[in-house]
Amino acid sequence: MSGFDWGKSANHGRRDVRVYLGKQQATRDLRLSRYSQGRLRDRLLRASLLASRIQPRLLEPLARPLVSVLPESVWAETLADYIYWSAVRLELERQKALAPEGVMDPEPEWQKVRGSGVPILLYHRIVLRHDAADPKYAISDRRFRAQMRLLRQLDYRTISLRELVDCHLSGRLPPDRSVVVTFDDGYRDNAPAARYMLANGQIGTIFLVTGRMGCDRDWTVEGLGQMPLLSWDEVRELWKAGFEFGSHTRTHLDLSTLEASQAWEEINMARADMLTELGEHDHLFAYPYGGSSLESRALVARAGYLAACGVRRGLSDMHDDPFYLRRITIYGDENLLSFAVRVVLGDNPLDYLPWGRAREWKGKPTS
Repeated sequence: MSGFDWGKSANHGRRDVRVYLGKQQATRDLRLSRYSQGRLRDRLLRASLLASRIQPRLLEPLARPLVSVLPESVWAETLADYIYWSAVRLELERQKALAPEGVMDPEPEWQKVRGSGVPILLYHRIVLRHDAADPKYAISDRRFRAQMRLLRQLDYRTISLRELVDCHLSGRLPPDRSVVVTFDDGYRDNAPAARYMLANGQIGTIFLVTGRMGCDRDWTVEGLGQMPLLSWDEVRELWKAGFEFGSHTRTHLDLSTLEASQAWEEINMARADMLTELGEHDHLFAYPYGGSSLESRALVARAGYLAACGVRRGLSDMHDDPFYLRRITIYGDENLLSFAVRVVLGDNPLDYLPWGRAREWKGKPTS
């Protein structure tokens, strides 16, 4: 690595900061907006190195003995990545020192850069106690409240999905330590969870199966008990209190398996129901079963939705397809440590260990 160009990566980082501070609407075009992207291994290494604040030039002799394990190109790429992000952080600190007092506060700016990828959490049922018949998607109220409490203790701020989408579409970095909480299907047991969140200054988004409001769930019910869904009156109560709602089609069909005309009916009629009952425009959407195709995404956009959520893992940033935003499924047996890892990284490395494959639950998903 003797020929490694240290200055190129550092200059790139400093230049991106100056552009970002001078013209934040250009952020989307900068590498600075992609902190949360890349392989999980690389993001973990990046975060560890930045936390250590080790001098970049000290890494070359440390990495040299490891060239026999991984190619030199891998270590050169790691060094270039660390130098770039170190330069970004240092340049923000330098700009703070040069600016008149009160003009800018670079530490929050660095936190915003580092937090450009936002976890959109995906829940389903919030039940009184563990449901052995639905261990994947039913989480106990006690566990859910502990997770929301942990978010508050870690200074995470829940923002509405609409606010995050507005940031993505405008090319603005979201507020520091943002998190979005979503619920699919609109179960009646979501109401106490929503009230708990609202009472603690937190908000979220519930996606409704608009043709089944006030009824029991009628899809994939084998082996499961009755699961009542919210009524429109309950929705209006929560909506007036500050919760957000979107649609999850009209009857919870997998759009990726439907003819275009049938998919359009599911998408468009659901939006018509939302307009009739809530009177809002720019509605949000979530695909049942995560089933999405280029055709169904185009239909969602054509129907007038602002954005749509899928089930692809990872943190959501401004480079996401607005009609297939990344989300992080929170499982019924998620402990607090696993939950925290998933929130910070957008995934859990333990899922990829041999014994972690149990996470890929057998059978058809019920979302």
